[in-house]
Amino acid sequence: MSTPVEPSAEVQVRPATRHDVPALRRLRAQVHALHARLLPDFFRLDDDGQALVLERDPWSEMLVACAAEQLRGYIVVKVVDTPWDPSMTPRRRAHVEIIVVDEGHRREGIGARLMTEASRWARGRGAVEVVLTVWTDNREAERFYETLGYEPIARVLRRSTDGI
Repeated sequence: MSTPVEPSAEVQVRPATRHDVPALRRLRAQVHALHARLLPDFFRLDDDGQALVLERDPWSEMLVACAAEQLRGYIVVKVVDTPWDPSMTPRRRAHVEIIVVDEGHRREGIGARLMTEASRWARGRGAVEVVLTVWTDNREAERFYETLGYEPIARVLRRSTDGI
């Protein structure tokens, strides 16, 4: 297993602000293009990023990675408690909703730094683990998460209702 690259000291991670929205939309377009290429019947390219909203919520956070006054990536993390079910162990988890590193700055340790800072933020709110979803065929992301110590816990399957 390879070790993620350490980001240079000039990369700063901080909460997103409304001033970041144009750069966040640009980065969001990059990840949507990837997802639309991987699963075109699930994701569409005409998302103009207007749905991007910065809400202040004690249980979710959007962190941005900046260097040289430019956004290089962002992560959205939410803390959730296991829904009540007698068959499940109650625990508080953090869920990474989205993480994006600018295409021109990948493999510089920015993603690892964002994941670390999101984990710290979540731990401060009582989360005991971090979970996330990786879309099928996103091998680069799978390798990245594996280098950080993440392991699979479930698979999501689908089937069309046509022909039933």
